[in-house]
Amino acid sequence: HWVQIAQATADNLEPVRNFLFTRSNEADFIAFNWRVSAAVAGMAVVTAIAAGLVWRRRERREIWWMLTALGAASLLMTLPVTALLWRYLPELRFVQFPWRWAGMLAVAFALFTGAAIDYARKRAAWIAILALAAAICGSAVMMVRDAVWDADGAPTISQGIQSGRGYEGTDEYQPVGSDRLQLPGNPDGTERPAGVSANSAPLAAFAYTERGDTGQLPTQLRIVRWAAAQKDFTVNNLTPSVVALRLLAYPAWRVRLDGKLSRFDSQPETGQMLVPVPAGEHQVDVQFSRTWDRELGDAVSIVALMALGAISFQGAKEGQP
Repeated sequence: HWVQIAQATADNLEPVRNFLFTRSNEADFIAFNWRVSAAVAGMAVVTAIAAGLVWRRRERREIWWMLTALGAASLLMTLPVTALLWRYLPELRFVQFPWRWAGMLAVAFALFTGAAIDYARKRAAWIAILALAAAICGSAVMMVRDAVWDADGAPTISQGIQSGRGYEGTDEYQPVGSDRLQLPGNPDGTERPAGVSANSAPLAAFAYTERGDTGQLPTQLRIVRWAAAQKDFTVNNLTPSVVALRLLAYPAWRVRLDGKLSRFDSQPETGQMLVPVPAGEHQVDVQFSRTWDRELGDAVSIVALMALGAISFQGAKEGQP
C-alpha cells in the first residue's frame, strides 16, 4: 500500500494477456511472446522425450515423479486454462508474465536431459549435447537480436548516475500519488527550483523557507554521507527552512534531527521528502529502517535453512545420498 503497485499489472502487463502464443496484446508484446513461446514449447518437448528415456531405466522413480509433476505444473501455468488462478491466487499476478514459469520447467528439463545423456552411448551422448547447445544458443541469439527492448536503456541509466540525477525507477514502485516525471532534475519533467543548478555538488538536497522562497537563501548545506540507506548532512540557516531531499518519502525512512526522531513531509505531486528544520545549525540523519516484513522474511529464511541442514544431516547419518 506504499506504492502504485497496480501499475505492475496494468494494460499489456496483465498476466492473462501474456500466456504462451498470445494473440490478445500489442504487436511488440506478441512478437516477443511468440519467440519465448516457441522456446518453451521446444523445451517441453525435449523434457518429455528425456523423461520417457529415463523412465525406462526404472531408477529413482520418486525423483522421476517429482520432476514430472514440477515440469507439468510449470507448463500448465503458462497456458490460458489457468487464467482463474492468475486472477485470484494471492499475489500470483505480480509474476506478470506466465512464461516466467519456464524457469521451473527448466529444472526438470536440465535434470531429465542430463540423466538421459548420462544413460546414452558415448556417440549418441555427444550428438545430443551438441544439438542441445546449438538449439539453446541459437534461441538466445534470436531473441536478443530481434527483441524490442530499448537499446538506449543501459546508457541512459549510466548517464543518470554519472550526472548525479540518479536512476528514476519505474512507476509501480513510486509512492502513492507521486509522479517521477515531475521530480526536480528530471530532463522530461519540471524545472529545478531557482538557485539549484543541474550539477550541484552533490545534487542531493536544496532548502527553501517555510514561506516557499527559493534562490539565494542564508542556508548552508553540507553532505556528510549520502549512501543508499543512510543520508547524513548538516544545515546552518538563519531562518526556519524546509530541506527538500532528492529522495522519495517512503514510510520506512526515519529522520533524526540532532539525534532526536523528527517528522518529515512529502510534496503532494512528486512524493519528494521534505524535512522541516528550525533556525540554527543542525545535524540531520535519514535512515531507511528495517520494517517488520523484512524481519519476518529473514526469520523464515533462517528457519528454512536450519530445517534443510537438519534433513541433510539426518540423511547423511542414515547413509542416504
